[in-house]
Amino acid sequence: IPSTTSNNTVLVTGTGSIYSGYGTYLQGSEGCSFIVENGAVASNAYWWFRSGSSGVGNRMIVRNGGTVYGGIDYIGQGSSTENSNTVSIIGGANVTSLWNFTRFGGDGLIQFFGGRNNALIVDGAGYDHSAVATNLNYLQLGGGGLGYSSAVIVTNKGRLYASGLLIAGSGVTGAVAVVCQGSKAFVAGLTIGSGAGSSNTVYVVDTNSLLDLKNAALTLG
Repeated sequence: IPSTTSNNTVLVTGTGSIYSGYGTYLQGSEGCSFIVENGAVASNAYWWFRSGSSGVGNRMIVRNGGTVYGGIDYIGQGSSTENSNTVSIIGGANVTSLWNFTRFGGDGLIQFFGGRNNALIVDGAGYDHSAVATNLNYLQLGGGGLGYSSAVIVTNKGRLYASGLLIAGSGVTGAVAVVCQGSKAFVAGLTIGSGAGSSNTVYVVDTNSLLDLKNAALTLG
């Protein structure tokens, strides 16, 4: 999705539908969507979710049994005006919506290095294990003074599995990680605030919600 376009949609839908490539850039300037749904599959070595110099409100959505393979390098990169862009994995009854971040040459990773209010959301819609993000290497919220108020939200019985570290706030303020409503997140260590980061928060709330650090370290600041 070119960086000069707005309000365009790529839709991959239905069992047997496949989108395949080596690398896909999702960088619309405003309001663009890439949707994988209803049993469809999309596969890449990597997804580069950046939004050009001023991308706002772009969305990558996996829902109702859609499956995506491949790592994400960035949600936002290098611009303070890349705001409110989201990657959402949404489950439902009798389906599993899956993002498997394994990619060629290593595990997937997500870094929030642009703008404000960018987010990764794993939403099970109330059905246990129906929305899954797995095989992440690590997640880093913020970097280089960019990525303020970025969020990772695992909600409504969603699941997140990472083989590496969750860094909630690297040189930024207002980064948030939330595990709630019976969801579970498994990460190999947690750092809350690093560098000049401040006012960053991790919430684990509601019955049966879990943040499992796999016996790794919790670091504050």
